[in-house]
Amino acid sequence: MEKQNNFDAEMKKAVVIALALLIASLLIPLVVEAQPEPPNVDTLGPVVYLPPSGSAIILSPINSTSYVNQIQLVFVVEAYGMLGQFGNVGVSIDGGVINSVTDFIDKSVVESGPEWYWYKITVLASVTLPTLSEGNHTATVYYGWQYLGIPENPSLQRYEVCAHATINFAVVNADTSNMSTAVSDITSYTKPEISISSPSNMSFNTNSLPLNFTVGHINSLATEASACYSLDGKDNITLSSGKESSIEKIVTSYNLEIGNLSDGLHNLTVYAEITYWHYSLSSASSSVQFSVDTSPPIISELSIANKIYNDQNVPLSFNLNEDASWIAYDLDNHGNTTLQGNTTLTGLSRGSHSIVVYANDTVGNMGKSEMMNFTIKEPDTFPKALTIIASVATVVMVGTGLFVYFKKRKH
Repeated sequence: MEKQNNFDAEMKKAVVIALALLIASLLIPLVVEAQPEPPNVDTLGPVVYLPPSGSAIILSPINSTSYVNQIQLVFVVEAYGMLGQFGNVGVSIDGGVINSVTDFIDKSVVESGPEWYWYKITVLASVTLPTLSEGNHTATVYYGWQYLGIPENPSLQRYEVCAHATINFAVVNADTSNMSTAVSDITSYTKPEISISSPSNMSFNTNSLPLNFTVGHINSLATEASACYSLDGKDNITLSSGKESSIEKIVTSYNLEIGNLSDGLHNLTVYAEITYWHYSLSSASSSVQFSVDTSPPIISELSIANKIYNDQNVPLSFNLNEDASWIAYDLDNHGNTTLQGNTTLTGLSRGSHSIVVYANDTVGNMGKSEMMNFTIKEPDTFPKALTIIASVATVVMVGTGLFVYFKKRKH
C-alpha cells in the first residue's frame, strides 16, 4: 500500500511538471512581446564600460572616407538577453553627448543558445547626423543599459556599456546637401563581395583547374546565403546554402576543382545571393575569362634531312604553328642549345649526326621535331691516288724517252 501511495505521488509530481512546461512554452512568445522597454530618455550617460557582451558595427560612413552633409549613420547592434530583453542604443559625435536611438529600421528577436529563455536581438538603424563642419569627425555607436539612479542617490545614474564601435570620417563642402535615404545606402553596402583568386584571366595547359573564391557579406543582417557558378553559360551549379548568424562581416571561402575543360576560351561567372531580413534579396556576380591549351607546338619543315652533306656547315631552319617562349636543338644527344630562330650549324665533324628541335609554347607545352639522322661526308681520297699514279707514270715515261734519246746519240 505504501509503495502504491509513493507511485501515485511521483505520478502527480510528473504531471504537474509537464503541465508547467507546457504552459511556459505557450507563454514564452507572449512574454517576449511584453518585455519591459529600457528607460526612455533622450540622452545616455555617464558611461561605465563593462566586459564586452554583444556587438556593434557601423556600416556607413566608411572609415577614412570623405562625405558631404547630411550624412547617414547606418549601423547594426546585436545583443543577447533573457526573454528578449534589449537595452539602450546611443550615438555620439566627436565624443560629445550620447543621444538615445529608439527608432529602428528593423528589429529581429530569435531564440538562441542552449536555454529556452535566451534570445538574440538584432537591430538595424539609420540616423541622420546634424550638419557638421568641414574636417575630420568621429561617430560612436553604443549599446548598454541606462540606470536612472534614485532621488535619494542620483549618483547611481549610469550607462553601463557592453558594446560600442567608432568610425573616423571627414566632411567636405559642408554647405552642400547630399541627403540620401537609409535604404538606398543599405543596398549599396549589403551587396555580397565576390573575389575570384583562381582561375585568373590567362591561359593554362591543363584540363583541370581549381576554382577558388570568397564571398563576403554583413552576416548579422542575413538570414540565408548561397553561392553558385556557371561555366560557358551553362546551368548554375549551387555550392552552398544555409542560415547565418553572428554580427561580423563574414568571408566564406569556396575551393573546388573544375575538370574536363576542353581546349579553347572559357567564361566562368560566380553568383552570390544574400537574403536580408530587412529588405529581401541582394545579389552580385563576378566573372573571369581564361583559355585552355594542352596541345604542344608543331615543328615542321625542318631543313636538315636524313641525308649526306658535303659541307661541314649546315643551315638549320624550321616552322612553328604558334608562338614559342623557348626554342632549342639537341645535337648528338649532347644537351639542348637555345635558339633565337633559324641558324647554321658550323664546324660539324665528319661522320654521322642526329638532331632534334624542341619548342615550348607560351603556356608551357613542349613540342619536338622528328629526329633527323644525317652524315657529313668524309674527304674523297681516291682521285688523289690516281693523280699520284699518273704523275709517277709520266715521270717514268719521260725518263725512258730521255734514256733512249741519249743512247741513240752515242751510236
